[in-house]
Amino acid sequence: MKMAIKKNLLEKFNILLILVLICIAGFNIYQNFSGQANISYIRSHINNEFIFDIPGNDKFTEGQLKGYVAALDDPYSEYIPKSELNKFSDQLNQRYQGIGVVFDFRDLEKSGFIIISKVITNSPAFKNDLKSGDKLIKIEGKTIAKETQDEIVNQIRGEINSSVNLTIQRGGEFLEKKISREKIVSPLVEFSEINDTKLIVISTFGDDVAGKFDEAVKTLEQPDSKIKNLIIDMRDNPGGRLDVAIDLASHFLDEGTTVLNEATKKQTIPLKSIKKPINLAGKLKLKVLINKNSASASEILAIALKEKAGAILYGQKSFGKGVVQKVIELPSGDNLKLTFAKWTSPNGTEINKKGVNVDKEIPIDIDQLKYTLEN
Repeated sequence: MKMAIKKNLLEKFNILLILVLICIAGFNIYQNFSGQANISYIRSHINNEFIFDIPGNDKFTEGQLKGYVAALDDPYSEYIPKSELNKFSDQLNQRYQGIGVVFDFRDLEKSGFIIISKVITNSPAFKNDLKSGDKLIKIEGKTIAKETQDEIVNQIRGEINSSVNLTIQRGGEFLEKKISREKIVSPLVEFSEINDTKLIVISTFGDDVAGKFDEAVKTLEQPDSKIKNLIIDMRDNPGGRLDVAIDLASHFLDEGTTVLNEATKKQTIPLKSIKKPINLAGKLKLKVLINKNSASASEILAIALKEKAGAILYGQKSFGKGVVQKVIELPSGDNLKLTFAKWTSPNGTEINKKGVNVDKEIPIDIDQLKYTLEN
């Protein structure tokens, strides 16, 4: 009798489970059908009523793919058509046609303007006396308050020898600037010596950075070197290639030392220094200068040098980008840039949306480099 009751209950449970699965499957089918139906309706209305030229099917497909990735609501994941791949590479290596400035966009939505954080030496912006800290208020006489970052960048960049009109606010003064566009190739690594200090400025972690950095630190091992301090300036550095950050950190860490911990959906693995360090024992005081626009690979290098090489961090708390992307080539030749991992520091410090804290905070209204040199 008990066996019959158990069997009956089991049969009812199985029937109920099947019904639940059918409902779930049916809901998914309905959602898919509903979505496809909406696309068909939209396409029909466009074909029959849209008054301007209608793009070809390839353009619609591209829009769907971009929207599919955009639905992740991740600012770092994107679908990149092969026609835009060179643009992506140019951004990484700071090659473009424009006026030669770096903007801070973070207060745009709240304030209605953006701030110039860096002016590239000898660029059109430099020749027209634009300065770090200037506020961009208007482009071609129109406010930028409701524009997106991409819309603003696209308006400022353009064909070589064309020009753009900007309204700049400097303190209480408003300046009108007509600036010609040129081909901009921003140096990714610059280095110099100031008395007994070697200064290395890294603007992004692009393709040629590792070789240039090797060149910059090569002189530090020379027996007659008078250098006692090394400053690595990564202010306004948005990041770039992870492997380059590991390469640069390896100059200062024992071979095999953890530079960061990378956590994917499947596993967490330490990524380690890849070569023998330069001989710095007891020789150099290592300083790293960052600010609120230092992100990603620059944060990886900064906190690794702090935790494992005794570096002192100066400036301001960094941006807080503790996630990693990879670029996946698709069968069509297009590409998918996808966030696939989080990272933490060698000691396990999480910085995503938190930033890297500095040891010596420097207000933005004083000369941060001068302070770092003197303290």
